[in-house]
Amino acid sequence: MTGVIGTAAFGALFLSSLRPVRTHAFELFMVLHVLLVAVYLTGAYLHQPKSVFYFSVLDKLLTRLHRQGVYIWLAVGFWGLDRVFRVLKVIFINTGNSAPVKAVIEHVSSDAVRITLPDRRMNWTAGQHVFLNVPGVSTLPFESHPFTIASIREPTIEGHKNQPLVFIIRTMNGFTRHLYNHAVSHPGKPVAMLVDGPYGRPPSVDCFSTVVLLAGGSGVSFTLPLLLEIISSARRNESPVRRVLFVWSIKHRGKSMSRIGYYPQSHLL
Repeated sequence: MTGVIGTAAFGALFLSSLRPVRTHAFELFMVLHVLLVAVYLTGAYLHQPKSVFYFSVLDKLLTRLHRQGVYIWLAVGFWGLDRVFRVLKVIFINTGNSAPVKAVIEHVSSDAVRITLPDRRMNWTAGQHVFLNVPGVSTLPFESHPFTIASIREPTIEGHKNQPLVFIIRTMNGFTRHLYNHAVSHPGKPVAMLVDGPYGRPPSVDCFSTVVLLAGGSGVSFTLPLLLEIISSARRNESPVRRVLFVWSIKHRGKSMSRIGYYPQSHLL
């Protein structure tokens, strides 16, 4: 019976991880993911063969390890270490800063918001993403969502200039809708926000003479920092890029860079 329960939980885990579920009900996906994994591991731990025919000493050893739950405890141990590491990382990133941990959420169109967060104790490169946790907006405790950083860090002689983390987020359902409602109901009011990251390994564009950047809608949050990084490197004569083709496809002409932009016009020249 435990084997059936574990198998059913694994099957439900697969179905709830399909892209339509993650796209339209991300919070449900996250809750089910945690619960179903717990059910699956419990079922696997309790599932013990009543009689086993050993073909070799190795079979006997593996069976004994299985009965002691070694495989399951290893999985739980790795998960626990990951949670502890991430909690310590979040504490380090969001404490000890001279800048406040509060961010400003602005609605820039009917289906987009811009978040501006003071510089954190972390390094990031163009195209990387972080997980944002907004306790005052989220409906679930410890709820975090990944978003691409749409800003860059300008290098200086002393190091990197303190630059705010900027996010351009398309409003859909769930968490992003809560962000939009907060921006509309409390315009300009700072809200506490925790950052976990950065993550991802974006491609390097500093080894080509011509670069083509294509984006649709809020996907510009990935290509825009790449463009700004190219411009910044070119100004320091540290980039071989000589020509950039930047294509941004949007549904409505009114949602232009001037509506969501955060850099002065001279920065893009």
